[in-house]
Amino acid sequence: MESVYFVEVSSIHEVARLACAFESIPMPIFALDLDGPILAVQSEPIKDKIVFYYARCNEYSEFIAYKCTRIEDVKFTDSTIDATYTYAPIILIKEFPRGWLSSELVDERCSKIVLKDLNSLAKICGYKTLVYEMPTSLFYLNNLLGTFISFDDVSTYFYCVELEEEPSAKFLRYSSVKSQSSFANNTEEHGYTYNKIIKLKNGHPLVDV
Repeated sequence: MESVYFVEVSSIHEVARLACAFESIPMPIFALDLDGPILAVQSEPIKDKIVFYYARCNEYSEFIAYKCTRIEDVKFTDSTIDATYTYAPIILIKEFPRGWLSSELVDERCSKIVLKDLNSLAKICGYKTLVYEMPTSLFYLNNLLGTFISFDDVSTYFYCVELEEEPSAKFLRYSSVKSQSSFANNTEEHGYTYNKIIKLKNGHPLVDV
C-alpha cells in the first residue's frame, strides 16, 4: 500500500487556488469523509508519497469556480456556463482505502534548504516550472515559504525562505528584468512570472522543521 498523507490547508480558497490557478486543465477535487466532510486535491508526489491537500467543507456543488484578476473569486456552482471562470470538478468518494491513513515517519521527511531571499526562491521556482512543465506551488508553514524539489529523482528537499510574517497576498511574482520579487493578488500585470501560495493550517508531515 502506498503511503498517503492528508495535509490541511487554511481555507477552501487554498484548495481552489491549488487546483485551478495557472493550470491548463484544473485538477479534480475529491469530496470524502475524513473525521468529517472535506474537499481534497492531490498534488505532486513527494519522495514517492501521495499527498492530498484539503479543507473542511460541509456544503458544496458540482464544481468549484475560480478566477483571479485583481481579487480572487471562489464559489461553488452546478454549471460551467460562465466562461470567465475556471472550473474544477468535485468528485464524490464513497469509500477510500483505509491504509491511506499512514503514520508520520521522521525518516520520510524532507530536509529544508533555507535560501537567502525571495529572489532566490522565485528563480528556483522558475527552474522547476520549466523542467517539469507544470505550475509550481509554494507552501507556507511555520514561517517558511517554499517548494519541494528533487534534482536527481532520488533526494527531495524543501527549498524555502524564512519570513517574519505571513505572505501579504496569494501569489509570489518575480521580474527577471528588474531582478525583483514581491507578493501580489493581481496576476494580470505583464513582465512577471507568478507562483501560487498555499497556506497550510498545521504544518506539513513531510517537512523536517
